[in-house]
Amino acid sequence: MEEKLRKIKMQAYAAYLRRKMTTRDVNTWIFGCWLGQKYRDNSMEFFEWVNRYHPEIDSYWFTKDPWICDYVKSKGYKAVLESENNKEAEKIMLRAGCVVYTIGLCDITGRGFFLDGVIELNLWHGIPIKKIGYDAGVVKPPLTIKERLRNCFTQHGKVITTASSDYFAKISESCFGLPFVPVLGFPNHDALYLNRTCRITEDAEKKYPGSIKILYMPTFRDARDKGIPFRPFGQFGFNQEQVSKVLEQNNMVLLNKGHFWDKTLTDKELTPRIINIEDTPILNNMDLIRTVDILITDYSSIYFDFLFMGKPVIKSPFDFDYYIHNCRGIYMDYDSLPGQTAHDWCEVCEILASRSYANISHAEIGKYFKHIDNKASERVFDYTMAEVEKRFDKQ
Repeated sequence: MEEKLRKIKMQAYAAYLRRKMTTRDVNTWIFGCWLGQKYRDNSMEFFEWVNRYHPEIDSYWFTKDPWICDYVKSKGYKAVLESENNKEAEKIMLRAGCVVYTIGLCDITGRGFFLDGVIELNLWHGIPIKKIGYDAGVVKPPLTIKERLRNCFTQHGKVITTASSDYFAKISESCFGLPFVPVLGFPNHDALYLNRTCRITEDAEKKYPGSIKILYMPTFRDARDKGIPFRPFGQFGFNQEQVSKVLEQNNMVLLNKGHFWDKTLTDKELTPRIINIEDTPILNNMDLIRTVDILITDYSSIYFDFLFMGKPVIKSPFDFDYYIHNCRGIYMDYDSLPGQTAHDWCEVCEILASRSYANISHAEIGKYFKHIDNKASERVFDYTMAEVEKRFDKQ
């Protein structure tokens, strides 16, 4: 143990000295997401946008997964397989002017001392209903000796993020502990204007031509920490025969995408018209929601992504009291959110059978989005580059 700590201390100190002798480059940016294990969400959309429209930026996708590294390279982009002994990664991190992530520096590397003082763009992975970050009490200071040693030589640079409206800017300031959050929008929503295909909904259409595609996408229940997976089809009045009948009679398909922390459906829960979606490292949620007709969700941020398009949403707070008292609190009056509410599967079936769901009005969308366009990436880039240049241009 002592030898390992000594090695970490030497690495951190060596990186600290090298950093003092290296000039950061405003045009070198590093991107990553989900602890280096996935390629999707805001970081991915922004990474590809920067590659398309700003070739002067030397953009790198950092990952800890060899398959993702090869996949990103196959798309014509630069990718780096980050590991403890990767010297190429060290050189890139030492000269980078900006890093872009969805959770934290852990999306890029476990060796944060190489990113000392860099501008950090936190794009997160959704607009929150449930409390996150400091507001949820899940952001804790480093406690281990290993983490303390690494942080001795790491000075975080300026952290910036974005919001969709003034209302959510205040929430972001609170949950991320930031003094100011600009209202720029999110790169994910630019992707909703693209005409990309989605294999999942294409396959459903081939199997059931003209069908109404319904996406069920609940959030997690802190299952990773408490060891209790969420089983929505095993309770809350779920009746396989009743649900199947409604889907069949109305030519509907229910696409189930549970959170990746929870277990997939069993054979007993699946039917020909209830299809389970495998959560892969490159599954693009924006392509999925753009090509479905109705969303059923509870406290997931996917609610606001879907709301952006104005398509029907059925809110499903099946375990509302339990959730707010035992999992996470929420930021707003849940009943005030646009969309119909179903308290159990019987009510879901009633809404679907009566087709009483409806599109969301432009006025209601405007309450949560200042910009309803495909220019978020442009605004985020301009704002971030100004911050990077302000910090490093005169080095």
